[in-house]
Amino acid sequence: MRINFKKVDYSYPLLLLIVITLPFFTVPNSLLIILLTIQSIILITQSMEARKNFRTHAVPITVFSLIFILYLFAFIKDGTFTYWYLVEKKMSLLVIPFSIGVCSTNLNRSRLINILIAFCVATGFAYVISFIGHWNLLSFTHSNDIETILIIRRPYFGLYSFFCVLCLVYCLPHLSSPRKKGVAFAGILFFIYFSFLIYAKMSILAFVGAVIATLVAWGVVKKKYLTLTIGSCLLLSLLVAGFYISQPAQLAFEKIANGEPFKIDEQWIYFLSINMRFAIWDCSWSLITEHTNWLWGAGLGHQDLLNTCYESRSIWTKYNVDPAFLAGSTFNSHNELFHCWLDLGIVGLLTAVSVGIYSIKKAFEMKNIFYFSFLMFFFLCCMTESMLSVQKGVVFYSLFNSLIFFSSNKQ
Repeated sequence: MRINFKKVDYSYPLLLLIVITLPFFTVPNSLLIILLTIQSIILITQSMEARKNFRTHAVPITVFSLIFILYLFAFIKDGTFTYWYLVEKKMSLLVIPFSIGVCSTNLNRSRLINILIAFCVATGFAYVISFIGHWNLLSFTHSNDIETILIIRRPYFGLYSFFCVLCLVYCLPHLSSPRKKGVAFAGILFFIYFSFLIYAKMSILAFVGAVIATLVAWGVVKKKYLTLTIGSCLLLSLLVAGFYISQPAQLAFEKIANGEPFKIDEQWIYFLSINMRFAIWDCSWSLITEHTNWLWGAGLGHQDLLNTCYESRSIWTKYNVDPAFLAGSTFNSHNELFHCWLDLGIVGLLTAVSVGIYSIKKAFEMKNIFYFSFLMFFFLCCMTESMLSVQKGVVFYSLFNSLIFFSSNKQ
């Protein structure tokens, strides 16, 4: 029997390899994405079904690619190859939705679950590799020292870990045996424990916010209004009680709400990164409001302008951060909306917001609570990190956003 390899869909094994390599290897991961794109292009030229998929999903593919398209236009307008690397980072926002949309016929719930579990296994293995030879750090007393041994930067480890919690919660009802359910539940506890161990505080806050928003969305979608009301009252009561019992919680809330820096001492050492973000956002906002940057942006090379702001000792001392500790800082905006605004102007900001609103609207239309929880968690993480500025963030978003969205149409 002769097989026409041009018409064979290799997307499923390629997607498995992409999610497995994502936590570890940048170059192999990029090569696998290129292979996925090539095979999708070949498939669309050979298969009528693939062309039908592309026509059916043309609108969401275009919407999910809009940010990349704007970056491409900004690059062309610049007229040099200086900032090509910025466009290259965003290319996954184009090729991954296209590839998964074209190959979505073979993307069913069973395969989605396998891909999600493969990613969770890879992320768990990344923790094991990080702690090899450092088992003495498996204690919450060493949380501030752990970042030096992690093979993934802490914000992205937190992003991956809590997404794995969402994945395993989604997979639980679909697992066939009690043993598999038990392993999945153990995995949930594993990722929660390590997320707190590495002190991924921004991801923790984003996860809590996403869980609350998801519970509200579930009540609305399922029309469980009485349950939603009772649950909201109980949660609010617990939060208020905890707030009034804990004086540090009151102080922390007051300072964050007023944008005031924490006094960095032994008690508040873990809030140093919050103070740093206050300073970074101050510089970003100052740059946005300078001249007409709010309208046209500061350009793809705005990082140099931020670095100039960071060189001022006053911006750090204003927020109780030792300037010597941050000499030569090159931090990005640590907020994806600020990042798009500075790069692309008001059009970039509105596009990023519109893509988010479109995705959330679709999640409600499909009544897909898992997709909604993923979106809320990622978007909340984007409030404290420029998640689309590195491959581990942009591939993560584009890949799982496309996987969950396009598989939802088959459920």
